Amino acid sequence: MIIGITGYIGAGKTTAATFCKELGYSIVDCDSIGHEILEKDTEIQHKLIGRYGNKIIGRDLKINREILAELIFNNQENIDELNKIIHPKLKAIVYQLLDKAAQENKKVIVEAAILKELELDTKVDKIIIIKSEISIIYERLKKRYSQKQVVNIMNKQLLPKKYDYLILNNESIEELKRRVVEIVNKLSKFS
Repeated sequence: MIIGITGYIGAGKTTAATFCKELGYSIVDCDSIGHEILEKDTEIQHKLIGRYGNKIIGRDLKINREILAELIFNNQENIDELNKIIHPKLKAIVYQLLDKAAQENKKVIVEAAILKELELDTKVDKIIIIKSEISIIYERLKKRYSQKQVVNIMNKQLLPKKYDYLILNNESIEELKRRVVEIVNKLSKFS
């Protein structure tokens, strides 16, 4: 069984995926894979530097994700270019992981804010969307992003129109865990 967990930034996807790991699911974290690509894939790094210039290189001579994020999330053309550079590689890696998991009959959670953009909605058996009120998302992310940045990021994220479960994560972490465990246990019975 492959379950996709998606939702906007700050909604609680990562926390929900952590609860699934406790239930024996392997996690495919698309954000982490994307970060690894940025850190280790020299071909991707060269393409990004070619597109955005040396200003995205940090003092450690690696791509500075904060500077890159600032450049892209304020400009649709820049985000489209970034996606053209990174998404094919990210998609290929995730598809390979999911194909292997399916062959081995593993239980997998795909955590991705960009599930739809990577066309992963067609590779998963079930989709869970995590949503939260915007004021709660702002509160969760206030140390990392301004409200304007949060809105810009959310406006770039597409949620699948078709999904199997929706969890409103406006309450406690315990309530989120209860809902996630309930849904995943229910799905495990049918797999």
